[in-house]
Amino acid sequence: MEKQRFSTDNLIALCNTDEQVRYSINQIGDHLNDLCDGEDYRITLMEEEPQDKKLFRWRNALPGHRAFSRLVKKDSRIDEEKPKLKLGELPEEPKSQNSLWYSLYKKCSDAITVSEAHKTFLLARDLATVSFVFAIMGPWGLLFFGHRATWALLYFVSMTGQYLLLSIVAQNHGKRFVCNVITECMANSSIEN
Repeated sequence: MEKQRFSTDNLIALCNTDEQVRYSINQIGDHLNDLCDGEDYRITLMEEEPQDKKLFRWRNALPGHRAFSRLVKKDSRIDEEKPKLKLGELPEEPKSQNSLWYSLYKKCSDAITVSEAHKTFLLARDLATVSFVFAIMGPWGLLFFGHRATWALLYFVSMTGQYLLLSIVAQNHGKRFVCNVITECMANSSIEN
C-alpha cells in the first residue's frame, strides 16, 4: 500500500471550512499513528485543556487517563491487587480511568501528599507553558527592538531547551500526583467505590 504524503500547502488549498481543517488534521494524525507503530497520537486544534495537552499527549492527554493501566503498575508503593479489591474491576478505557481516578481525587483531595503533589504539578505545568510562550514570542521581541538575529536565535534555543526540561518535570509531577491520589485512597480504609 502506497503511503500518501501531506503538505501544509495541500492542506490549506483543500480546506475551505473549519470542519474540513479538523478532518484533514485528524487524517494526518491517523497517518502518524501508522508511522509510529501503533502509538496513539491525534493532532487537534487546541480547544480544551491546552496546558495539559501540550505536555503529555495529543489524545487522552491527562495523566489520569493512564492511572490504572500504566502508572499503578510502575509505582512500587501501590500493590496492584489492592485497587482491584477496593474498587472492583478497573477500567481499561482511558476516559473511564480518568473518571474513576478523579472520583478518588475528590475523596482524598485534602490529604497533604495529594494537595502538595497537585500544587507542584500545576506549578511545573504553568512554568512549562510560560517557557513555551517566551520561546515563541521572545525572539520576535528582540528583533523588534533592534537586537541581532544571533541573539534572537540564542534566546530561542535556550528557551526551547528550558521548555523541554520543564515539560519533562511537569510530566513527572503529573504522574506522581496521580499515584499519590491512588496511594492515599488505598491507605484510607473508608474509601470504597
